[in-house]
Parts: sequence; C-alpha cells; structure tokens
Amino acid sequence: MLGGGKLEIRILTPVPQILVENRPVDVGSPKARLVLAVLAESVGRPVPTSTLIDRVWGEAPPDSVHTSVYAYCSRIRRSLKDAGVPTDIKRRSRTYTLEVDPDAVDWHRARSLSAQARKLTQRGEHAAAFALLEEALELWDGEPLTEFSGVWADSLRRRMAQGHRRLLGQWAEVGLVLGGPEETLLRLEDHPGDETLAYLHMKALEMCGRHTEAIECYTDLRDHTIAELGIQPSPRTRALFQRILTEADGDEGQWVEPVPLAEPRREVVDTLRADVSDFLGRDEELETLLTSVRASEGRTAVHLIHGLGGVGKTTLAAHAAHRLRDAFDVRLQTDLTGASSDQVLFRLLLMLGVSGSGIPTEPEARVALWRNQVAGRRVLLLLDNADHHDQVMPVIPGAAGSVVLVTSRRSLAGLHGARRLWLRPLDEEDAIRMFAVFSGRDVEEEGMSRVVALADRLPLGLWIASAQLRRRFTWSLDRLANHLERHTRASEQGADSEALAVFIDTYEALDVWARQVFLCVGLHPTTVVPDHAAAASVGDWDKTEKALDELIDVHFLDEVSPGRYRMHDSVRRFARQRAARTMSERQRWEVERRILDYYLATVDNADRTAMPGRRRTERPITRSSATPGFESPREAREWFADTFPSVERVIEHARERGFTEYVARIPLAMAGLLETNGPWDRAEKLFVDAVEAWRGLRDPLGTADALYELAVMRLKLMDRGEVEELLGRAIALWEECGRRQNIPYARDQVGLLHADQDDHLRAISEYRASLDEFQALGDQRGIAKVYNHLALSQSETGRHHRASSHFLVSKQLYQALGDEHMAARVAMNLFQMRFGEGRHREARAMNERCMWVFRAHGDALGIASTQHNRGLLESYLGRYGDAYDSFQSAQRGFWSAGDVTGMIRSKVGVGTALLGLGRISEAERTLLNGLELAETHDLALPRSPLLRALGDVRSAQQRRSEAEVMYQEARGVAARTGAHQNEGMCCSRLGDLSSLKGDSEKALSYWAAAVRHLERKPTPYLEQVRSKIKWFQYVRGQAVG
Repeated sequence: MLGGGKLEIRILTPVPQILVENRPVDVGSPKARLVLAVLAESVGRPVPTSTLIDRVWGEAPPDSVHTSVYAYCSRIRRSLKDAGVPTDIKRRSRTYTLEVDPDAVDWHRARSLSAQARKLTQRGEHAAAFALLEEALELWDGEPLTEFSGVWADSLRRRMAQGHRRLLGQWAEVGLVLGGPEETLLRLEDHPGDETLAYLHMKALEMCGRHTEAIECYTDLRDHTIAELGIQPSPRTRALFQRILTEADGDEGQWVEPVPLAEPRREVVDTLRADVSDFLGRDEELETLLTSVRASEGRTAVHLIHGLGGVGKTTLAAHAAHRLRDAFDVRLQTDLTGASSDQVLFRLLLMLGVSGSGIPTEPEARVALWRNQVAGRRVLLLLDNADHHDQVMPVIPGAAGSVVLVTSRRSLAGLHGARRLWLRPLDEEDAIRMFAVFSGRDVEEEGMSRVVALADRLPLGLWIASAQLRRRFTWSLDRLANHLERHTRASEQGADSEALAVFIDTYEALDVWARQVFLCVGLHPTTVVPDHAAAASVGDWDKTEKALDELIDVHFLDEVSPGRYRMHDSVRRFARQRAARTMSERQRWEVERRILDYYLATVDNADRTAMPGRRRTERPITRSSATPGFESPREAREWFADTFPSVERVIEHARERGFTEYVARIPLAMAGLLETNGPWDRAEKLFVDAVEAWRGLRDPLGTADALYELAVMRLKLMDRGEVEELLGRAIALWEECGRRQNIPYARDQVGLLHADQDDHLRAISEYRASLDEFQALGDQRGIAKVYNHLALSQSETGRHHRASSHFLVSKQLYQALGDEHMAARVAMNLFQMRFGEGRHREARAMNERCMWVFRAHGDALGIASTQHNRGLLESYLGRYGDAYDSFQSAQRGFWSAGDVTGMIRSKVGVGTALLGLGRISEAERTLLNGLELAETHDLALPRSPLLRALGDVRSAQQRRSEAEVMYQEARGVAARTGAHQNEGMCCSRLGDLSSLKGDSEKALSYWAAAVRHLERKPTPYLEQVRSKIKWFQYVRGQAVG
C-alpha cells in the first residue's frame, strides 16, 4: 500500500480520491477534488494561490474565489484529520503545500518505482526490477482525471499518458530480457502509434518466431509515422525490421520482400520532420518558393532560404517540402549545425539504410556511394542550418529532377547557381494574425500590436509569447505587453541584450529544476540531446524526466524521436546566455564534464558489449545512473552507427574547451567499434588527435595505445607508408611502461602489413614471433587471433593442411573463451577451405551455424557473406534456383550495408545462376550493371570475375570471339590483382575455347596454366580441369593407337 500502508491519494483514476487503510475519505465536491489533484500533483512543493485558481477555475473565477480556495483546503485538511492521518495542507505567503510523503500519491509513487527499477536494471537485477514495474503499472485505474476538463487537466492527462507509455516500455524491455515475450505481447497490442512500444512489440513477435506479424507491425508503424509526423521510423527500428526480414527469408511460407531481378527493391525513404498543421503568414514567400521549384522541373535545383534565427526558415522549408513530397521517392531532412560535408554524407547514407561499416572512408568514395545510392531516383533534400557552402555542395544529387532546399542565417555566396529567398520578419498584419491563432485572442484586442512588436514579429517569439497567455488566462494583452517591456528594459541593461523578452518570461515561469535542466541541455555540444545525456548533465534522472516534459510544454524543446530532444538555435543561445549569467564558471565546467563523462562511459559500454575481449588498457571511468547499458552486441552496434556523428562533435567540443583528457580517451574507448563499424577516415583523424592529446598529458602508455590504434586504422585505409614506424614507436613506449603484454598485438599487425603487401613469408615470421610472446604470456585471445592470421598466410603459400589445422585451433580457442562471434569469423575462413576440398556437407553446416551467430550479433555483413557462401555452394552443385535466391539475399544485405564490392561479387553469382537457368538476357543485364558499378567506384578486384562471367554469357550466345576477348581481359586483371583462382578459371575457359577450335596444344597449355593457378588454394574446380586434361590425353592416345 502507498504511504507506508496508511494513506493513498489517487489521481491516476477518473475521479481523484483519498484512501486510508483502504477506506475512502470524502473530500467534498468536484471542485474540492480538483484542488486535491492540483496539490497532489505538486506534493511537497508550494503552489501559489494564483496558480491554484487558474488550474481549478480557469479564465473566469468568481469574486469569492480566495474564500473558496481556503474552504476547500480546510475541508480536505479536516477530512484527513478525522481519518487519523498525521498530514497537513500548509498555507504560507499566498501558497498552499500538501505536506505528505510523495509515495502516498500514486502518480509520484509510479515514477519512484520506475526510477528504482532503472537502477536495479543497471545492476543486472532484472527480476526485482520487473516486480517493481508491475506494481507501478497496476497503479493506473482507467484514464486519469476524466471528471475534469480544462487546460491544466488536459496537460496533466497527456503527461500521465506519456509516463504510462514510458513505464510500459521499460516493463517490456525488462520482460524481454527475462524471456517473457508472450506476456509482453498482451500489453503491447494497443499502442500502434508509439514507436518505442512498436519496436518492443516487433521484438517480442520476433522472439516468438512470428515474423509475418512483426513485419505487419512495422508496416503499420511506418504508415502512421509518415502520415502523422512526416518521417520514417528511427534507425534502430528500421534495423530491427531489416533483421526480421532477413530471418523471414529462412521461414518457409513466410512473406518475403519482392526484389527485382536486376536491382534490390528501393522503397520510398522519408525522413522529413512533421509538417505544421496550421501553416500561417508566409503565403507570398511559399508561393515564390514553389514557383521557383516548379520552374526548375527536369534538372537538379538548389533553393536557399536565408534570414534571422527564429524567422521561420525551417518551418517554411518543411512546409514546402511536404507540398512537394509526392513527386519524390527519396525525401531526406538533416540538420547541418556543426557538421562537415563528410559527416552530412554519413548521416544521409545511414538514412538510406547503409550501415556505418559499409560507408567508405575516402571523401570521394563517400560522395560516389551517395550518388550511386540516389542514381535514377528523384530526391528531395532539406538541409537545415547550413553555415557554409562546403557543407552543401558534395551532397547535391546528380539525378535530374532533384530538389535541394537549404536554410541558413547566411547568404552562402559560394553556393553558385542557387536560387535565394531572403526571409524577413513578418509584416505587422501577418504577425497579428499568427499571434491571434496561437493565443486564441481576437485580432482587434487592445495591446495586440505592442505584443507582436515586442516579439520582433518573429514566429518563434510569437509562439513563446502566446505560451505566457495559455498559462495566465486572466491577463490582458496590455498586461502581457507591460510585462514584456519590463523584461526588455532589464535585458538591455544587463548581459542578455540579445535575448528575446518572451524567452526570459517563459524561463522565469519554470520551476527551479526545469530551469536547471534547461540550462544544462543548452550547454550540450550536440544539436540533438538524448534523455540519458540530459539526465547525466543534470545529475538526477527523475527530476530531469519531469523537467523535459515541462520544457516541451513551453516549446523550449522538441522531441524529435522517442527520448531524443532538439533545442532551437535561438533558444540554445538564450540558454547559454542565462547559464553564463546565473551559473558560476565552476558550475558550467562541472556540467560540461558530466556530459563528457556520459559520452565516454556510454561509448565504453557499447564497445565492451560489441567487442568484449578486445585489447584495451583499463582506466577509471565515471558512470552515473543515467549511463545506458546495451543488451546485446547488435544493439550496441546499432546505437554506435546512429550516434557516431554526435560523439565526434563531443570530441571536437572537448578539444575546443580544453578538455584534453576526453580528446585522448574517447577514441580509445570506442576503438573496437571504430575498427569494425568505421568510418575509418574519421577514426584515423580522431586517433591522430588522440596521439597528440596523450602526449600533451605526458602519458606514454596512452600515447602507445593511440599509436597502435592509429596504425590499425592506417592498415584499414590501405595507407601502409608509416604503419610499421607507428607500431615500432608503440612497442618502444610499451617497453618503457612495462606493458610487454601489448607488444605481440603490434607484431601481429606488422604481420598483417606484410600479408597485405603479398609478402606472406615475412608475415608468417612476424606471426610466429607474436605467437611465441602470446604463449609466454598465456594470452589465449591473442593466440587465437594470431592463429587465424597465420592460417590465412599459410593458405596463400600452399600449406593447406597446416592452415586448416590452425584455423581449427583459432576457432576452438575463441569458443573456449565464449566468443562465438569471433569463432564464427574464423569459421568463415574455414568454410572456404572445406568448400575447396569438396567437403560440401561439412561446409554447408558450418555456414549455417555462422549465419545464426551473425544474426544474433546484428552483423549485417556477416549475414550477407554467409548467404553468398550458400550461393557458391548451390551454384557449384548445379542448383541454380537455390543459388539465385541466396545470391539475391546476399546482394540485398551488401547493398543495405553499403558494401559495393560485396554487392558486385553477389551480382556475379546472380548472373551465373541466371545463366544456369537459361535466362541469358537477364544474366547479361545483371553482369553489365555490376561492371558499371565496379568502374564507377574504381574497383579492380571484382572486375575480373565479372568479365569472366560475361565471357560465359558470350559463349552461351555463340559469340566465341567476343568471349575470348572477355576471358583474356579478365585474366589480365586477375594477374594484376593477385586473384589466382580467377586467373585459373579464365585459363580453363580459354582452354575450352581452344579445344572447340581444334587447337589441342593451345588447349592443353591453357589447362596446364589453370592447374598451376588453382593448385595454390583448395578449390573444387581444380579436379574439373585435371579431368579435362586426362580425357584429352586419353582421346589423343586412342587416336595415336
């Protein structure tokens, strides 16, 4: 029972009530019950009499209202006393305070239980947390406060409904961890418009194997968000949907997404933010903009809207975008504040479904991938808050008929060819009309002109000024104008000379905790602030959560997606001005440090979840109760891909503000995710800065760690020039610090460097030295890592039996360590050997186990690779229909991850399978498309198999001379790129053509060359070539005999 088993005050019910020992206490009339609800909602805090009157009587209180307030409070106080409850309603200096344990009020009890459950969850005590959340949910008894109407009651009902949804989401998350999807489904079915609950609903359906229903759930959510908000679901929800689609591919009889033969299906992509429901005051400017867009029909056009902050640039651009949207199949919106052009491209590619790990590192390659992703599509792009033309130019689509809308405070003179629209403050007539709609007042009401002038006729100022009247129903416009004028004069005399008076008024109307949260959010370096980050900066989760609701109510914040908040740049400037005036430098420094601690701790949590065994130097990290954890590697990777641009901005802010420790530490904390997810070019820059930061801190151990990670990134980027020197410097510093256990990791990377340079003998020598050191240290993970790399080089030098043995050792060591993901990575290398040895049943079983692991870990590229392997196996066995399906699935996976090389490899498989099915024209189109992609992206390696497969098409078309040209060109490319197996396959095909032409000596010569190349690594095609030679020799011997 609430309140220690004695008193319950229930406002989560249609009619407020007091229970003492489960017996109801009569508090009187409906007005008295509403007074009770107002005091209970603010339990323990003084409620001004004027506020109580506004909330209970509204705009027209009776003359005797103060007497009524006193009488109702006395009645409640007397009823409680008669029931034997030692509590009181204190009256002090024109305020009333309900003095009772907050847990006696069900609304506050629910929030307290939620906070306790959150702490238990963070400690891993999920069963205890689940019990508290069950108790909290049971406190709701119907829709709250339906007995009352009015602005305050409506607002509180909305907050309670939002709180209930959050609590339900928290309960569902814990329930799914405990493995109860069936129970979760019963409570989640009736919330189709809430993305968080829809995500959990999909997750529960997935756990139950009900993939079709999960897909339908996502479809309903997407239809709702596009219709109501004008945006697609969040990246996290889209990633879950893609995973469910992949799993559904393996469910017999389940629905699968239809895919055209030549290209993966491209759905409409829409991330436009919600349109305003009642667009006002910019009719002339809107028509000018739309006319300009229509005049550019058939070519790519850029339209710049520039003007003061708060003048309504984004609203106008967004409304125009919604008016235009139906003509476009790609509709994207992103905020450019503080972002470089490559960061903008990174975000846009993520919106298109490309995974972070699949986005190229080089700026030119990233632009090329963006252009390829939108080629042949009509793109509507809204780029908000541009600061420089360099942010915009690289992302302008090349597709004809595309439209780019840009908003900026600057005129961006370098944006050549753009059509410009200068947005000025509203004229007085439009400003009055807008404010009248916002406030509900008559346009002729006295004082209207003064108010709109004091708001500078800026839409944002008018909106916030109207919020003052919604809280103060009885105020006339003249009284509001007088109030604003006083604040304007005070601002002109003080430090806030740039602040709008309406901001000051709204700020001062906030309670003390909402002000604190507002100032802390304003100090965040990122445009979008997650709720966990806001709570970390404040230091109190519960008070932050409540304050965020209040800041949304007064339009100081927008909730752009569940748990993510954006502050308008004008409001942010005001928040920073107020922080500078009301907080000491030390207090602001502490807030910034808490923000940096939050990001350091969160990226560390994500990295440890995704890469639990990687090499890292342990350093103390401050973790608050707001620091989120991650349930699985998949969730950690999804969070990182979505959040990396913000993390990058945080590091930049740390550098600007002199927080050198975080410039040094954050990149090392997320080094594992940077290695597996990228973007490698940005990671390389972060590690360059980290090396300098550690040097500045005079920390040789940190410097060595950063040098090592920088070398790893350089290897990923194929920038090998300084890698060995960087690793040598890291080794020397580790020696100096007494960290010899790290040295074999550097030697292993030196081995990889030699292997990349095709010097496998030197690579093997380095691997052996590294292996000896790991064995001396007893580092089982290091031993497993080196055995995998050693096996790859041994395989390249013809030591197949030893390579197979070392792959097995590596895999078994990872399994013993409990790292199934790395074991699967090694097994993928082993699959190639088993397939090459003709052990197809074993290879198939191994591949399917890897696919299961990769799905569990959210490794999209791993899943695509296993589907590609399955296609290779089916194609070799002549099961071309199954091969076609597998290669198509792989192609979709590589495409969604942005892995162009992988997608082209799968196109080769699709083309080969189509050829095997007799669909020659389709095969030709698919392969030519792949060749065009390879040339667009300047990729040499996949050109050889594409040309060879096109040679097979020409042979099937009886165009043998063209086929020979294709095979010769493919052979040359293979020789230059070291693709020995493909070179051998080309020689085999050339031998076949020579045989058909009757040139037996040339045929034997080609086949012999094929054998030499194919013998280097196990391949099932080697015996086919040997059989041709034996048969030809037999026939020739028979002829001689």
